[in-house]
Amino acid sequence: MDLARSRGQMLRRRQLAENLDALRARCRASEPPQSRAARIDRLERDIRALRAELEHAETQLRELKNERP
Repeated sequence: MDLARSRGQMLRRRQLAENLDALRARCRASEPPQSRAARIDRLERDIRALRAELEHAETQLRELKNERP
């Protein structure tokens, strides 16, 4: 795709991107369903990441509020 883009072949790049998206969708569809434990683990990781992101945002907000105008 990068090669097609560098050569100005935007139609070819778009076709390759569409083919890649279709292939990825087929691969996801053929994956076995996750076990309950795996889904729980994934959600717990997501929650930890979101909490860390929220904590970082709250820290930035506190710092902005404490700055002198």
